[in-house]
Amino acid sequence: MSRKTIEPLVDNLDGPVLEPEEGTTVTFGLDKRTYDIHSSAWTETWVAPGR
Repeated sequence: MSRKTIEPLVDNLDGPVLEPEEGTTVTFGLDKRTYDIHSSAWTETWVAPGR
């Protein structure tokens, strides 16, 4: 018997579950900790101009 674990990526800003190969993951560090933010292409259109 085996076990399969599936971890869905969820857009951290507006909440939908992202399909495989969809969206972007941004990794950053703050106060010696690492964080990942997952965002969809739709969210990217709003976030990209602020970079």
